[in-house]
Amino acid sequence: MAKKITFNEKSHIKPYGSRDTQVWDLDLNEIKEVVNANADEIAGFGGGYQGLLLIADTPINDGYYMAGESGTYTNAGGLVVNLTSKIVFINASETQTVFTLTEIPISLLENELTDVSVTWVSDLIFDVRADNYPIDGAFYSATRANVTLTPADATHGRIDLLIADINGNVGFITGVPSESPLEPNYDFATQYPIKFVLVAASATTPVGYIVTSVFDENLGQPDEWVFSSIDANVTVTTNTVSSGLSSIEANGQASYAASKFLNDVSFAWDFMATLVFDVYLTQPFATIQLLLENGGGLCGKQKF
Repeated sequence: MAKKITFNEKSHIKPYGSRDTQVWDLDLNEIKEVVNANADEIAGFGGGYQGLLLIADTPINDGYYMAGESGTYTNAGGLVVNLTSKIVFINASETQTVFTLTEIPISLLENELTDVSVTWVSDLIFDVRADNYPIDGAFYSATRANVTLTPADATHGRIDLLIADINGNVGFITGVPSESPLEPNYDFATQYPIKFVLVAASATTPVGYIVTSVFDENLGQPDEWVFSSIDANVTVTTNTVSSGLSSIEANGQASYAASKFLNDVSFAWDFMATLVFDVYLTQPFATIQLLLENGGGLCGKQKF
């Protein structure tokens, strides 16, 4: 546990003299302030992740919260949060009486984040996207494309591998059909492995792919997930629909409060391969932040 300096603030009695070899009360007080601020931040992280925190929310446990919107968090010590180009955590300690901020500039993460995805289209066709991926210490970007796997073997199953390479291309490596198929090898120096795909004998579609509709026609459960937003500027509409009958529209503000998709039915996050959504821009935007939570605990996050 991080400990604090507990002495009372020091104050001088005699006039200040030369500071060349002296430690003043100002120095001791500054050391105390820095050490105690760090202790508060460490204590907040020591309480563990507590989930997303919005301006209207009140922290109920010590720990650290991810700030979900910019503004003044009155219920968290009046901290002012600016999410422009930053990920911000609010740290609560000493029974939610002390609050500090931890800010991480997005620029520190941009070149470190692997950004790839695979979406099953139909049959043995996959939409493969590889915008940022590391090979041998350097990052590369590939042209998005549909990749069609080789037809299945008539007798045995196999495991294929979807890849991106140093030339900016996406592709695949066909595995060897076998009663006990193995993952194929790839060239570590020139290729990045994106996803292994199991192709059963004589199959026309890959094994294990199930499509769950989160939002398409705003039906809610059980057919879809339930959409809600605390921001009056974010509404369900029939404008610019990608599929189904409905879309979600934000009407031109500089920033928005969080919107949510909720599902009461248990969902196996560990087996989720791809989340697909379309964004139609009517004006430039800075970032979209996506958070995945399970029972209030963070499962994943991504900024676009």
